[in-house]
Amino acid sequence: MIVDQSTNPSAYRLADSIQRKEALKIMMKLSGQTVSDGSCVSPFADIANTDWACKYAVAALNSGFIAPNTNYRPNDQVSKIEGLKMVMQARGIAKGPDADWRAGYVSVAVANNVAMPFSDYDTSVERGLMFVWAAELAAPMAVTPTAPSTPAPAEDDTDDLLGALLGGLDDDEDTTPTPTTPSTPVVTTPEPTTPVAPVTSGSDVLMVSLNPETPSDGLAQANTSRVPLLVFDVKAGSEDVTLDEATFEFIGLGDFNLLDNVSIYNQIGEKVSKTKSFSELTREISFDNDVVVEAGTTMTLTVAGQITDPNGVINATFGIQLVDLQTSSDVEGENLVGALLVPALFSNVASLEVKEDKATGDVSIGDNMKLA
Repeated sequence: MIVDQSTNPSAYRLADSIQRKEALKIMMKLSGQTVSDGSCVSPFADIANTDWACKYAVAALNSGFIAPNTNYRPNDQVSKIEGLKMVMQARGIAKGPDADWRAGYVSVAVANNVAMPFSDYDTSVERGLMFVWAAELAAPMAVTPTAPSTPAPAEDDTDDLLGALLGGLDDDEDTTPTPTTPSTPVVTTPEPTTPVAPVTSGSDVLMVSLNPETPSDGLAQANTSRVPLLVFDVKAGSEDVTLDEATFEFIGLGDFNLLDNVSIYNQIGEKVSKTKSFSELTREISFDNDVVVEAGTTMTLTVAGQITDPNGVINATFGIQLVDLQTSSDVEGENLVGALLVPALFSNVASLEVKEDKATGDVSIGDNMKLA
């Protein structure tokens, strides 16, 4: 589906975002639909007839993968949910019955070991992640891949989310056509396998995913309580779920003994767990007895602690990884990695004097000056 760059792996640009026309090529390659190598008349005003993406746009439109809009926006970035939807539609895999259509695609992909759980739907998808999803779906499947006969109705306000497959994501001109016999499309017969039941919001499963607000790698104030280490979401299925215990593992190049007073907080800042220090690499932290995620709802949890100043040690980093979550139901999506933080002492802290006039009750902050 993509050009072989194994002799120069950096050319894959795995961490870069992917354009809609690049994803379109992947989608069409993955679908197995016929793509003509002859002259092309673009169906979109913003794709030239000479653009290598033209033939993939024509094939995608003819196959019903994309809608006949005026423009395709070929150079726009693809979001994570758009990318996942594209590769799943290419293989004829429907989303789950979740109320949120985005969660429906994710739950089915997770159940079939195509993707890891995620909720940051609008984040730009990396090329490497698209390659993983496409590779997982390229294998023989229990569901026979079929192309839709008519364009699917738009599920949100982005006109059409799908572009096409991953075939040729290196911005090449794609001048070497793949040898095929146009009159006889190649059809692959999937090997019999046992279908995996999709995990949906109607299942008694707690879905765990990294929250977009989780801290990024960088500096953190040392010797200060409640420094955020990891933010994650827990979503209950068809039943209420009681949270019992979370297990965290220390990661980084620092001394784990310097990570103290680690607790878990809910979205309004209330502490909902016991407080533990990392006297060993792995630490279990128990939730309070009344921490319950109601059916069909999502709770955001923040793990925060205090990093003691490592006394001038260079390149000391501190972080945690969620390795296990014990609850009253089954759990999907553990092994979430938090930020790697470098502790620092900040001295540029300002102070202001607060004064109250006892006669008038007026409060002033800082210095006052009367001008004539």
